[in-house]
Amino acid sequence: GHKIVSVSRTPGHTKHWQTHLIREGSNQSACKNNEEKQPGRVVAELVDSPGLVFPVIWEDHSSDLNNDSTRFIGRNVYELCGLYPIPQIRETYSAIRVLAEHVQLERIYNLKQDVDSYGPEISPYAILGTYADKKGYTLSKGGGPDLHRAGLEILRDVVDGYVLFAYWPPGYS
Repeated sequence: GHKIVSVSRTPGHTKHWQTHLIREGSNQSACKNNEEKQPGRVVAELVDSPGLVFPVIWEDHSSDLNNDSTRFIGRNVYELCGLYPIPQIRETYSAIRVLAEHVQLERIYNLKQDVDSYGPEISPYAILGTYADKKGYTLSKGGGPDLHRAGLEILRDVVDGYVLFAYWPPGYS
């Protein structure tokens, strides 16, 4: 395909409301203004608007929102989807925990966990510590592994698409 609009990882890049139509049998999209010029049935319509719109994400196993089986999914999912600016993330453990539940980070990054340093269980602490050791990320005070830097780098890889964060919707079989 070819570039139709400019994009940026940084929120706030879009200056105007934009609508793009994705057509069947085409690897291109077209602006809504050129709708009649493009052949093929419209299969999806993408809307890009200025500003951030945070969707409310619910994990629902029933139709009753007051049921105990319903749980609100927090900011860590927004961080993994790139809806929250990475430089503003103060704590990466929660996002790495969600990511590790859906993706085999040990295999993707070829991590060999040091049982003596991080214990036998796979946890966000162990993943980030092992990754920081592998990359040589250390803190200036004390020389321990820089877990925050390691976490931010993994989150950047997810937002940039190097690590695929995807999962089946609740109730899908």
